[in-house]
Amino acid sequence: MAAKEEANRLEVSLNKQTSLFCIIIGFGKMGRLVSSQLTKLNIDWISVDTKTGSSASYANIKATPSHVIDKVTHVFICVPTQAHRAVLEEVLSIFPNSQIMLEKPVCSPKDFHWFQQNMHKNVFRRIWINNHYVECSNIHRLRKILHSRNKKKCIEIGFYKNRASDNIAGRFVDNDYLVWGYEGFHMLTIAAMLLPTEEASKYLDTRGHSSYRHEALSDISWAFEEFALESGDKILLKTSTNGRDMTDMNMPKLYSGLQRARKVFVSISDEQETYELEFGHDPFEHTQPGPCYSISGSTINTVMSEENPLLIHIEKFLKSSLDEYSSLEFGIQVTKRLMRMAECTYRFGENKN
Repeated sequence: MAAKEEANRLEVSLNKQTSLFCIIIGFGKMGRLVSSQLTKLNIDWISVDTKTGSSASYANIKATPSHVIDKVTHVFICVPTQAHRAVLEEVLSIFPNSQIMLEKPVCSPKDFHWFQQNMHKNVFRRIWINNHYVECSNIHRLRKILHSRNKKKCIEIGFYKNRASDNIAGRFVDNDYLVWGYEGFHMLTIAAMLLPTEEASKYLDTRGHSSYRHEALSDISWAFEEFALESGDKILLKTSTNGRDMTDMNMPKLYSGLQRARKVFVSISDEQETYELEFGHDPFEHTQPGPCYSISGSTINTVMSEENPLLIHIEKFLKSSLDEYSSLEFGIQVTKRLMRMAECTYRFGENKN
């Protein structure tokens, strides 16, 4: 029944005369999320996935009819990170005029030099990164408050999810970035947004003092980075794949594979002022990052839900109105930072420099 419905949807899409037509390459969890957002926007799309048993429209790009390829204006690359370069090279050849959205991180470490060498070529200026946390209105709200003050601060970002069932099923296994490969890109982006521009650049270029801790025990894996800038600002990144903050033993374990905790906590030096953003983890909410709540002792005292950051991000991509945080250049800078984090965390264990 599902195959018949997909065939009918595909036939209707191909017969419509539209100015925008998308192809989603890789029809796993993220590919399906993208397709649901495009459907909400009433944008026609097809999908490609080489995986046996996939519900995608076609088994591979070469199996896609030429009259279908000719309609494509936008490409979403949702394959595993290790395959980004190979798929991108094929996309640039087959869809020479399309706009391209690439999942994060930009690439695996073995392909980093290739991306870095080519990113300033004109053809690469059509590539954008799916960095949808930049559309969270509460992050922008907090950013405006912090940027208006010249105060030292501590920014603590913790993303935790129980991924045991994912790992058993073979999903979310990243042998290059390991635990940082799950949410590290988003965490670094949020930190960069909350810091002043010059400090953010130093932070992403790793100009400061850092220390790392980690542990990996069967299905439990967590990592911690503490970073201090010359300005006095401190940034703490904490993540785990067992659904809890391993540095806070009072935090209850989240056993469900659907549950997650994602928080941003900011304390300002010399003031009794703190800010906290907590991204919701409603198991029925399939669009990330989901609802977001902003809490503070005095300045902010309201609860605000996000509309749909992923939908907003995709709509901006289709309208060519994404900002620098979704550019390939920014994505490469963050990916390089992730490479260093993985190296320091896992190859040197406890590390200080």
